[in-house]
Amino acid sequence: MTAELERALGALRTVRACRVEEREEELIGHRAEQACAAGVRAARITAPNSSRSCTTDPA
Repeated sequence: MTAELERALGALRTVRACRVEEREEELIGHRAEQACAAGVRAARITAPNSSRSCTTDPA
């Protein structure tokens, strides 16, 4: 996502000259949604593991 944003910002003049602002906006928005979903999945995967590591061994 960061690379896409940097690419789009770096090429802003080209994007404007070619009139593809809307397409770039949709692409970056899609990448942002993907990054958010990946973060949520990672949190769900790691949450049970982190709670297990906090328990003490009864032995």
